[in-house]
Amino acid sequence: MRIRLPYIESIETEQLPNNFEELVKISFTKFTEGTNKDYTFEDKLLYLDNMRKYYLRGHTDTNFEITKLLGENYRYQLDEYGTTLEKEEVLSTEFMEHCFDKGFMPFRDSWDKWSSSRNDNIHKVILKIIEIVVNFEWAKGVADD
Repeated sequence: MRIRLPYIESIETEQLPNNFEELVKISFTKFTEGTNKDYTFEDKLLYLDNMRKYYLRGHTDTNFEITKLLGENYRYQLDEYGTTLEKEEVLSTEFMEHCFDKGFMPFRDSWDKWSSSRNDNIHKVILKIIEIVVNFEWAKGVADD
């Protein structure tokens, strides 16, 4: 499988390039470009969270996911009550909370034993990426800019 990190060419997980660590650092550095270095910790969390969402949850288009949730809710309302949702119900904080909770659903709740998420080699590569990003430090002088 190929893994796609921001701002670099995709990486083949079966044969990692010799400069794998350097590529991850380049990806992370470009990801943080324009961000004050005081926020490096937050950038690390965001970088890793994006990777989690994309590779461990099976990335899909946000519009598609919201449309799917709307469809499920419309179907439930129609089946249970014989009516459709009103605009106010869709724009309610309860529905927004439901969408938010679905977006942060734990990985185990969405795991599929036949999916690529079961590939141990990919998990090992992701773990290496996490180690590199967590241990990333700016070179002297760079963090002061």
